[in-house]
Amino acid sequence: MTRGEPHFELQRVYAGGSRSQPRLFPVPCFPWARARPDRRTVLGTAVGFPALLALLSDRSSAQNGPTKAVLRAHRGAVYALRVSRDGRTLYSGSDDKTVRVWDLLSGQLKGEPGIQRGEVYELVTTPGDAVLGAALSDGSIQLWAIQDGKLLRTISAHGSRVLSLAVTPDGASLVSASADRKVKIWSLPDGSPRATLEGHQDDVRCLAISTDGRTLASGSRDRTVRLWSLPDGASLGVLKAHEDPVSGVVFSADGTALISCAGDGSLILWSIADLSVTKTVSAHARDVNAIALAGPGLVASGSDDKTIKLWRLPGLDAVATLVGHEGAVTALASLPDGKTVISGDLKGSIILWDVASHKLRSYLFDPAINERSATGVTYISHDKVTGQTITYTLPCGSPIPPGSTCVCNCVPGRYEPAPVPASKTPAASPSYPSYPTYSSSPSTGGTICTCDKVCTCVPVYQYP
Repeated sequence: MTRGEPHFELQRVYAGGSRSQPRLFPVPCFPWARARPDRRTVLGTAVGFPALLALLSDRSSAQNGPTKAVLRAHRGAVYALRVSRDGRTLYSGSDDKTVRVWDLLSGQLKGEPGIQRGEVYELVTTPGDAVLGAALSDGSIQLWAIQDGKLLRTISAHGSRVLSLAVTPDGASLVSASADRKVKIWSLPDGSPRATLEGHQDDVRCLAISTDGRTLASGSRDRTVRLWSLPDGASLGVLKAHEDPVSGVVFSADGTALISCAGDGSLILWSIADLSVTKTVSAHARDVNAIALAGPGLVASGSDDKTIKLWRLPGLDAVATLVGHEGAVTALASLPDGKTVISGDLKGSIILWDVASHKLRSYLFDPAINERSATGVTYISHDKVTGQTITYTLPCGSPIPPGSTCVCNCVPGRYEPAPVPASKTPAASPSYPSYPTYSSSPSTGGTICTCDKVCTCVPVYQYP
């Protein structure tokens, strides 16, 4: 009789009877030099130890259930996020060559300017939210009228990718940075060239302008940060301390300090008065890709390690770590009221975070580009301070904040709304790409709150 090779298979079995493949973890530090394991020992280590780590990391698969789905806002990586001055609209840019406009109150996709020239690396708005500027991979800058969505002009700005943009507080100047190692200043609204700033020895990856509009900072792959005066563009100094390419810069709200981040996972706090290093922090385990102000006295950093960290100024002290992304964090923004941080990642997700509680608040997503297996739960929450009712969406299994109302409660193959009084006729439902099949059997009233595919969610009617 011929014996076949032994077969080993690992599976997770959940309380409901469903099964999935467990995650496997490498064993990089097994003490091979001190042990001579035989064939069976090696096989047992290769299969058993990773399984043990997976079980320990999940604590209890039966209790926690499957990993939450990724809800996507773009088909590609999100590299740019910009919030309108009133905090009601978000603009997002991606390497899928699109800019998307989101209503932050409803969570809905409002529109998409017809950008087709290249990947989008940065977005800016002028004061008053009149014009939206986009930095593109073909070396151009596009300016769009926000009110009607019309393309105002395309500026052939650089000889290589435009990686960053910044607008002065008075709206008179636009600054661009490029992989061609140059920084350029443009007049607004006509887009005419004003000055070219040279000095960096590699890609210029990031820009920031102080709140008084008098100082420009540029960060480069050459590991330096350069300071320039505005509007003339005169050099004010070179900051050298990073050991890896600089990926982000931001001024403190009072303009007395600058914070920069780099590929070695570090943050550096600089004094603008004497251009000295005030503090260096080993912030992340991997590259830091983005940095932004996150509210009064707070700075947020986003990394390849899939986390966002909050830091308190003036000391750049650690406050919290936000965990929820399934891909490297590539873009950051915050709402004007300082209550919400918004992050984008390499997988196309956009997440809203509550600054006070440090918890994931919502996803922005496009049902048309998510896989049909993606699931989500939608709820509405009323803000007593502003009087606004805001719609949020989270992956299935996420807790819903107290006082919120679930509005997405259909399950594939079954939907039981509260019975409609004879004198009442429900309002017409909004248009969705498709609807699930559901039974029309009567229920005892009330609502249920479970999850359905986000692209076919049926809203719940509320009757008086």
